[in-house]
Amino acid sequence: MMDKEIKREIMLDHYNHPNNKMSVNDERYKMVHNASDSCIDDITVYMLAEDGVIKDVKFDGIGCTICTASTDITKWSMKSHLMKTSWMKPTLLIHCISRPTASNAAPSASMRSRI
Repeated sequence: MMDKEIKREIMLDHYNHPNNKMSVNDERYKMVHNASDSCIDDITVYMLAEDGVIKDVKFDGIGCTICTASTDITKWSMKSHLMKTSWMKPTLLIHCISRPTASNAAPSASMRSRI
């Protein structure tokens, strides 16, 4: 089991120095945006996939420590995966990293249609 201090250091490092936080202006990337009604989190995720393989994932926006760090860590775990599974889609990634509120408790049909 990982020590609580080590976990805290990992989270703070990904919050203070996220490796994948940047806006993307490239039509090849799919994009999804989510803003929380209950906190500061306002994140846009960009995903580039080629031939069914995730090549790159970036994000931009404002988020708390947990939101920013978990988005950065999740990108690392997604890269090079096949897009066969639905959780790899950027709208569902946003849903997974967002805190549930009344407005984002489940991915909406409009959210899913933007993929």
